[in-house]
Amino acid sequence: WKTTTFTGALRLTGMTAPFVYDGAMNGNVFVAGLLRRTLQIASTRLSQNQERNMQTSLKARQLLERYP
Repeated sequence: WKTTTFTGALRLTGMTAPFVYDGAMNGNVFVAGLLRRTLQIASTRLSQNQERNMQTSLKARQLLERYP
């Protein structure tokens, strides 16, 4: 017996932001799924004078390493 969790957003244009995890959904998995997408967007939009956002992104990345 094995549990696999699949989440995503269903839009009129189709499925977006798919996330698959080996195991059951819990708070850490949910946050990691959200942060993974957020970090991809944030890394393309950060400018040099957004130092605080960069620090937040780095902390979030450390969280993702802990809860892949």
